[in-house]
Amino acid sequence: MKSNHLIKSKHGFTLIELLVVISIIAILAAAGGAAAVKSLEKAKKVKALTTTKQVELAIDQFLDDTNNFPLDAADTNSDTLDILTRGTEVINHLVGLNTTINRKGTKYLTTPQAKRRKEGLFYESDTQADLYDPWGEPYRLWLDTDFDEILEEPFPTANATTTKIRGSSALIMSNGSDQEAGDLKTDVYSWK
Repeated sequence: MKSNHLIKSKHGFTLIELLVVISIIAILAAAGGAAAVKSLEKAKKVKALTTTKQVELAIDQFLDDTNNFPLDAADTNSDTLDILTRGTEVINHLVGLNTTINRKGTKYLTTPQAKRRKEGLFYESDTQADLYDPWGEPYRLWLDTDFDEILEEPFPTANATTTKIRGSSALIMSNGSDQEAGDLKTDVYSWK
């Protein structure tokens, strides 16, 4: 006589087992995601530091070739000139778009073209460009307008005397990911 008895075998996972596996995957993804974000932030800081050094070198080369800073008229009444509002003018001289001082249109600075005003040169027109950091902000520049290669630290630490930075004719910085100047953890400085 034949029996219609079917033997049940266990195929698949229980709900608890599936939830445990999903939880483990979620924890690993969160840990990996945090590490990836940290790595990307570190890469942006390295890229910004490289750009600050390139701009500093371009300004030094421009100064050596022309005996002028890449400004149409420099304010020589101060030792350290913060050219926050004139950064575009400096960049335009360095990339050869402004030929008032850079008569031959020599390119002292070559950097990739920016995408949506991030990470490179953004051309407003055929005669105007600006240089943006990886977080989408223009770089800040300070020039040694008395040509003694001694600049004052733009952001001295609290309760400290002003530090003199020697051997440089320009200082360049990015405000970093927080877009706030003076935060040593996120800012990128050419002089540190």
